[in-house]
Amino acid sequence: MAGDTIELLIASGRWLSGRYEWSGIEARWPGLRVELGGPWEGEPSDVWKPAAVLALHPDATVRWPER
Repeated sequence: MAGDTIELLIASGRWLSGRYEWSGIEARWPGLRVELGGPWEGEPSDVWKPAAVLALHPDATVRWPER
């Protein structure tokens, strides 16, 4: 569901965590939003932080994080 934290399987069997995003438009792939690292990491959580969004290919392997 949009807004959930999920993990994307990337090369070498590693997992990348981010927030699932999808507009609901079938012609557009959903995305995985990941926060970028930098000096802003120590800022309060309500401060805007830069992010990147990766398009999730239909063959991508994703999962909910283990708890």
